[in-house]
Amino acid sequence: MQERTYKTDKELGDELELSVLNKIIRVNYPKAFLTEIKCPEYDIWIPELESGVEIKYDLGAIKTQNLFIEFEHNNKPSGIEVTDSDVWVQYDGTWLFFFTPSKMKQMIRYESPYVTSNRHDRNSNVLTKGYLIDKEICEKYTFRLIPYEL
Repeated sequence: MQERTYKTDKELGDELELSVLNKIIRVNYPKAFLTEIKCPEYDIWIPELESGVEIKYDLGAIKTQNLFIEFEHNNKPSGIEVTDSDVWVQYDGTWLFFFTPSKMKQMIRYESPYVTSNRHDRNSNVLTKGYLIDKEICEKYTFRLIPYEL
């Protein structure tokens, strides 16, 4: 198995964003598009709704049975702390979990998640911190859960 790096994780994330845009979002909102500049608030913009969508690929979720919800990267707020999206989609390799950020924050507040951190690769000093929450708990807070193949 190839070592995970920021670059490989980014490539998988980009592939997922494009796939969700084309297979799910554009079906109902044909004007939707990927944000082209670095935009920490959302990855997809839907002009018809004036709404953003954040997409996350969670590579560790199948192994851990938890979703990793990022809140800090490189000692700066990120993920759930900076999103301005109306929808947050998290992919665990099998399922797409659809949340509203407010429901995610409610889940974090009430479910006492485990806080953890990871590095994108062994040679990096950059840490990403997040909450680990059991996928069964996450299912209770989603408004849509669909099987998905990338």
